[in-house]
Amino acid sequence: MNIPLFDRLRNTWNSLQSRERLVVGVGAVILSALLGYSIVWAPVQRDLSNLRIDVPKQRTQLALMRVQAKQVAQLRSSAPAKIASGNLLTKLEQSAQNRGLRENITRMEPDETNAVRLSLDAVDFNALLRWLKELQTQNGIRPETATITAQSELGLVNARLLVRGPGL
Repeated sequence: MNIPLFDRLRNTWNSLQSRERLVVGVGAVILSALLGYSIVWAPVQRDLSNLRIDVPKQRTQLALMRVQAKQVAQLRSSAPAKIASGNLLTKLEQSAQNRGLRENITRMEPDETNAVRLSLDAVDFNALLRWLKELQTQNGIRPETATITAQSELGLVNARLLVRGPGL
C-alpha cells in the first residue's frame, strides 16, 4: 500500500526506539482489548442477561395466551347466533316493552348490518342500565356507543345508543 497516512505511520514506527515500540505495541493491544470488550463483549453479555429474564416471562405469557385462545374459541362456539337486523329490531322492541321502556323510545332504526340506533328520552337511568344488562346477558346484544345526558328531573336521562347484535 502506498497511502500517505500508512507511509507516515510506518516512518514514525521505524523512527521509534525498541523500548518505545514495545510501549506503543502493548498500548495498542490494551486499547484493542478495551475496545473489543466495550463494543462487542459487554453488549452481548447485557443482551444475554436481558434474554435470560425476558424469555421465561414471554413463555409464561404465551402459555396464558394459549389458554385464553381456547377460552375465546369456546365462547365463540357458545355465543348466540347472529340476529338479522329485522329480528334485532323486533327483539329490542319486545324487550323494551317487557321492561316498560317502549314509551321512552323516540327512534329505533337499523344502522348497518346487525346494528340499531336508539334514542330514548326521559328514561329512568337505572331501568336503562338493567335493560342493557339484560340485552347483553340474555341475547348477546351489546351497546357499542352511548351518549347519556341527564335531565333536570332526578334519575331521568336522555340516551342515544348504537347497539349491536351478537356475531359481529
